[in-house]
Amino acid sequence: MATAATTTSVIPGIAAHGKIVKITCKRNMRVIIRRDYGNTPDVPVRTENHPSPPKQSASNRQPAQPHTRQPVENAIQHELAQARFIAGDLADHMFGHLVPTDIAKDILKQFIADGIVEIYESSSKTPNKPLDPKSKRVRKALAAAFKDARAHGCIRSDSDAVMAETQSVQADKKQGKGKKSKKQDNPYSWRWRDFPREPIGEDKLVTFLNDITDRALEVAKPRLDSNCKVRNRFAAPEDKYHGVPLSYEPDGEDMRPDFLVLPVKAFSPDFKTVYSEYVNFTALRAVGESKNKDFASGLDQVHRYARGIRRAQPWVHFVVALTVTRSRLALVRGDGSGTERLELALSDGRGCIELIRILLGIALAEGEDLGQSSEVKLDAKERSCKVSKAKAPPPPKEPPRAEGHYRESKATTSSSQLHFAPASLSTHDTSQP
Repeated sequence: MATAATTTSVIPGIAAHGKIVKITCKRNMRVIIRRDYGNTPDVPVRTENHPSPPKQSASNRQPAQPHTRQPVENAIQHELAQARFIAGDLADHMFGHLVPTDIAKDILKQFIADGIVEIYESSSKTPNKPLDPKSKRVRKALAAAFKDARAHGCIRSDSDAVMAETQSVQADKKQGKGKKSKKQDNPYSWRWRDFPREPIGEDKLVTFLNDITDRALEVAKPRLDSNCKVRNRFAAPEDKYHGVPLSYEPDGEDMRPDFLVLPVKAFSPDFKTVYSEYVNFTALRAVGESKNKDFASGLDQVHRYARGIRRAQPWVHFVVALTVTRSRLALVRGDGSGTERLELALSDGRGCIELIRILLGIALAEGEDLGQSSEVKLDAKERSCKVSKAKAPPPPKEPPRAEGHYRESKATTSSSQLHFAPASLSTHDTSQP
């Protein structure tokens, strides 16, 4: 993947050199553990005599090509065939220079002391009661989580390459992810006290994400670099019935992410109001989707949103997206060559450390850390745009009228039907029918 330090793609080198590949970057080295073969469609061999048909391309619009949700998702599946990779070190690679692993661990330690994160032990006499934050078992669980996170971190020097690669593979085997590994039960279960329960509402989730980010910044501020400041913040679309507009016509495609990452200038000084001119795909820094259980569907949707950002912001080096469920989180980074993905369990100690790093890293990230080009400056311009509107549920069926009642007139029938918003509507004009 391209990083903030370079604009070159490195994914093609992965496909040519096998399963575990070292990637040299400006700051560090990386080890891509394995390719993601899940849900990979059967893609025909592409040759000069048999090129890929235009209808299978999701990036370049063809005449008469439908761009509604299902055709786009099907085309993206073909484009990402053999180009999706599981990267256990993605969070450290993207945000490790802003939030090192030891700082994220210390933040988690403070969260445990404050009761924000609770640890349960299945083998204890009271498995439904959280462990005492000052107990020896909590210190042991935190040390194991920190060791696991370090094992999956980036390689910081050439001499550490073989050791880090071995530790990462061994850590995956302990969690039952290796091919020849034996599944071992983790005695500790981690829970976020204020994480929204099912169903996961967008507003509640965004409140949780921003609250954890603010608390983490308060704990880590004395140890962070003096140049670190909050540059981005999570937001939920205020309009729940219309898609978020692209910079041009969306071709009937319904695009409404559950939560967004916007620059702080998109918010009022108290962060309670989001300025509507920034709620569009030209100004987004990252997108996210929340699901109760359907993790795979969430990934498909953020791939589509990432494509929307690439269409509206062709200058970006890569796109960042998140998928959140009740028990799992995925960080996705994609460019024109493919995607990298980090999957985390929210009930795991390492998952808690990486969640803190991801949230605080996104908040502190400069434009280049999220794929933006420093040579492109945006200006706000207000205009109308056609957006998709969610269909209202059908009205309840009325019981049959008693015999002898008059038949409802045609004019009355037509006036009682549902009214839909006009075709041209401002994104936040919720006063319309």
